Amino acid sequence: MYFKYNVGNEVKDFFYHKLGTTMSYYRGEGFDEPWLEIPMQTDENGNQIFIYGDTIIMFDDYLCYTPQELVEKIQNGESVRSEEFCQVLMRYGLDSISILEKVKKMDVFNFGGFCVGFESHSSADKDEDFDWVEYEFVSEYLCEPKDNYKFYLLPKDDTMKSIYPSRRYYTCDFVSLIAARPDMFQVRANVSEIAEGVRYQIP
Repeated sequence: MYFKYNVGNEVKDFFYHKLGTTMSYYRGEGFDEPWLEIPMQTDENGNQIFIYGDTIIMFDDYLCYTPQELVEKIQNGESVRSEEFCQVLMRYGLDSISILEKVKKMDVFNFGGFCVGFESHSSADKDEDFDWVEYEFVSEYLCEPKDNYKFYLLPKDDTMKSIYPSRRYYTCDFVSLIAARPDMFQVRANVSEIAEGVRYQIP
């Protein structure tokens, strides 16, 4: 996943490898090795850092929108990349943004002592068959923001978890969906202030 950092008077893109051991910076085709591999280190305070030239950069100093800024960009029809969405959740927490999605109730069947819910759709579905349900992001294997791979969402209200379906989306697909279908998705910011300790925001 790409992260943006202020380096001197410039904003530079660095690629963070999933294993968390290196950062990569693309220098261009004029070099024998266009990609500069930079090892990640840990300072005396336990913070992840990497060194680019003479500059020590803290990993957590990546440029990031606030949840409110991100929501406003989406509502204004501006382009938002999946890594930008993930980085907001990384910095401000999974509960900093919630999703309203228009969904149908599940068809629930009882088998002895077991209860199973199925999501079904047909050409006979009407608009009144769908309800606006607030969903929250949930941490699960391969569904962490740092993976920029998938999002896992559950109804925020515990009483609705057995009535409405859970959701799993690839991050790129999800960002495209919420931009293309405002009639089915709404994004809500639950945090408006800048996170404590954040020194930079995207200009």
